[in-house]
This record gives sequence, structure tokens and C-alpha cells, in this order.
Amino acid sequence: LRKQNVADFYIVPNIPTWLSGNVNNRIPLQKQKGHAKIIYLSRISPEKNCLAALKTISQVTGEIEFNIYGPIDRKSYWAECKSYIEKMPENTKVSYCGAIAHENIGKLFISHHVLLFPTLGENYGHVIQESLLHGCPVIISDRTPWRNLERNGVGWDIPLENPGEFVNAVQSIINMDNAEFRSLAASAESFGKKSAESSSSLESYRKMFNQLGSKAV
Repeated sequence: LRKQNVADFYIVPNIPTWLSGNVNNRIPLQKQKGHAKIIYLSRISPEKNCLAALKTISQVTGEIEFNIYGPIDRKSYWAECKSYIEKMPENTKVSYCGAIAHENIGKLFISHHVLLFPTLGENYGHVIQESLLHGCPVIISDRTPWRNLERNGVGWDIPLENPGEFVNAVQSIINMDNAEFRSLAASAESFGKKSAESSSSLESYRKMFNQLGSKAV
């Protein structure tokens, strides 16, 4: 076997969705004031904090559709979540929709008004970038690299110690009319694209492909 050199290995960011598929030219999701479609997309496990998301939406006013996507990682935790779902107020409809193939993720985001993801911690948070890329604002914890979202007008990153702020953020989405939401969604999509198109990411790919090309000669 040929001995591998360190130079033969490359660490580069994941190829973002926009490089392999166009997220433009889609019909924007309409937004009725007093109603919101909210998505949770991740493993059903304590560290992803689905239960906190459920507790958040149980405290808002308005008509809520809350759709949960992702594999059940811990059955005992999901049982706890289901027990809480059974106590939800009548204004909130919660559906568990199971796992989803990656190629269908974009369709999910463009059919929801916001991603609610109070995770206990993410090294990067690919689901957050996917959401933003598809014009779906995010409400997340402050335990990811995605920060200052409210300042950028694309969502909220909130300390887990302040659950009331999560409720306020979700209520803000519910209270938006179509024009307000369209503006927020457009900002989210633009922000997502800029983060994906960062010069550091592109330079990593260029360097890798250039070096691989020279080795193949």
C-alpha cells in the first residue's frame, strides 16, 4: 500500500446546497397574520432539545402548525415529547413526520415560515444554513456558530436560559403579515447565500482542486 502523506488530505467546508441546485425562482410562501407553520428538523434526542421547542409553542397565541422531522434517536425521550404533545392547547397542531431524505429538505423549508431549533450545541449547524438558504428564518439557541441573527434581520439566536425570549420570537413570526414575512425571508435567503459563498470556503475548494489537478498530471 502506498504511504499517505499529510498533503494528500484536505479539510474543506461541506459543499453548500446552492452550488448543486438553484433555490431561486420558487413561489414564496404566503403568510397570514396570526398563523405560522413551524418546522423542527433534527434527531429526536435530548441534546437537540425538541421538548424545549414544544414547550415554546405551547405558550404562544395564534394558529400554529408545528411539524417535527427527524429520526427518533432515543425512544424514552420521544415518549416524553409525545406526552407533552398530548397536552398541547387547541390552537396548536403538532405532527411527527418522520425522517426525511436530504434531497427533500429544501422543499420542507420553503413550505414553512420558521425553523425552531433550541439545540444544546452544534459545531456548525448545517440545518441552520439550509434553512436560511431556502428563505426560512431561524429561531435557535446561542450555542452554535450562528450569532447576531436578529441584528442581521434573519432570525434569532437566544440563550437557553431565557425561554421567554423563544416564546417572544415565535410570537413575532406569528404576528407578521405577508409583507413583513416576505421581507424577513428574503433577508434570510440572502444571508444564507453570503455565508455559503464566503471567500474562505471557495478558496478551500479551489486550492484542493488545483492541487489534485497538479498531482494527476
